[in-house]
Amino acid sequence: MKSINFISRYFAAKKEAKLLAEVYAYFFPKYQCSKWLLLMGKIYRNYFYRCTIVVDSCELLEYFRALNEREQGFSRGDNLRRKRTCFIDWLSEADNKLDAVTILDKDMKDFVQNNFYQIMDLKSIKIYCPDCKIDFKYSEIIRQNSKLHKGWNKVISTWECRVGHILHRQESVAHVFCGVGS
Repeated sequence: MKSINFISRYFAAKKEAKLLAEVYAYFFPKYQCSKWLLLMGKIYRNYFYRCTIVVDSCELLEYFRALNEREQGFSRGDNLRRKRTCFIDWLSEADNKLDAVTILDKDMKDFVQNNFYQIMDLKSIKIYCPDCKIDFKYSEIIRQNSKLHKGWNKVISTWECRVGHILHRQESVAHVFCGVGS
């Protein structure tokens, strides 16, 4: 019985190594990471944001390593875990002496966007206002959301710099149901 378990673990490990190699083949970028990564900007064509958001690659690496440690026993999916491993390896090879901004390709950007609001809490986040031409921290940005009431709502989310320039504006529609007995 022990030999069957050993053989099945052996083939499971070989299968996992093959799947990880496939993820590395299509997900691992061919370019090197620099000190800063572009999280949001005009080049990504997300027109809700008028600002440019960058993060330090070292701090992002520590964030994803901590995320990997926390979710080691529980994973939301094997492919996500493999992509996280690949992304951590790519960030660990970053050239931190190169004070430039790296633009992520579509697969990397989509992967990072899954953790966008958690990443925004990192200390190294810089939000550049194109009108003021000043970098702000996320904590310095004035964030506002419209109030919700029972029924259909037009939800407007905005970010403004200290001067009042709009950095982010997104409109959506939401319906709030009234609970039983309310």
